[in-house]
Amino acid sequence: MKRLPSELAALSLAEIGSKLLGLVAITYLARTLGPEGMGIIALGTAILMYGSICADLGLPILGTRSAAVEKVSLGSLRIKISLARLLLSISVALLGGALLWFIISNTVSRDVAILYLIGLIPASLSLDWLFQGIRRIGTLALARILGMTVYLVMVLALVESSGDMILVPIAWGGGV
Repeated sequence: MKRLPSELAALSLAEIGSKLLGLVAITYLARTLGPEGMGIIALGTAILMYGSICADLGLPILGTRSAAVEKVSLGSLRIKISLARLLLSISVALLGGALLWFIISNTVSRDVAILYLIGLIPASLSLDWLFQGIRRIGTLALARILGMTVYLVMVLALVESSGDMILVPIAWGGGV
């Protein structure tokens, strides 16, 4: 119980910090890409969210709970959960990408959406669930801030006009 206030503070600061960094990134992208570009990015992120539901299937929650119990080998648990998430993410990226190839006729929209789905693959290797389960909250908080910082820096460095819209999901994948 002693650690609870400091863990709560770390997570709160990380959440606020990452949201502020995300706000800066979205503001910059809105000014750079314009309404049409932001609509395409919104479509891509919506598809990403649905894809992540299919790629996770509750595995991070199961992993967090299992890691917190401390009656399992963390190495074995990490491998099992990460491998399952990786295989699901690859499947979702392949099937979703193939489906989007036929459904979306606009090339830029389709490519952005497919790149976001491909970003599920590195996201599946994230160990946030493990750090939460073993209560390494400081590491978890630092990872969230670092990931959003990398995303923001990549957006600022790579996206200079609406023609660079395809680089936004790549920046997101880099931040993951």
